[in-house]
Amino acid sequence: MKKLILLFTLLLTSYVFADHNSKYDLGQYNFYFLDLPGVCGTPAEVEKYTTAHEFEPTEVSLGRTDSSPDGQPVYMITMWANDKGERLATIDIPQGSERCMVFHSFNTTKIENGELTK
Repeated sequence: MKKLILLFTLLLTSYVFADHNSKYDLGQYNFYFLDLPGVCGTPAEVEKYTTAHEFEPTEVSLGRTDSSPDGQPVYMITMWANDKGERLATIDIPQGSERCMVFHSFNTTKIENGELTK
């Protein structure tokens, strides 16, 4: 009986894959999907982090269905910055009870007219 349960469990868990339903023409642009690192928590917990690291929101933008300007909003990106040259991006989804930090980067350098500036 143990062997039967083990076999059944292996069969159920061995056929798992991510279905990336995308409107992007992956052949035209040579795109591919990648699982990116990020951490998520409640909005209050992420706010504790942004406050502790002295981040202020600088921009917000909406991601829309099919990457179309006319699509329905499906997520919101907030860009954050602090005076130490650090940047942070968060993502929220409608009806979501969590907020995810996509990246926290350091040593920001501006590019003006194709040249690095300080």
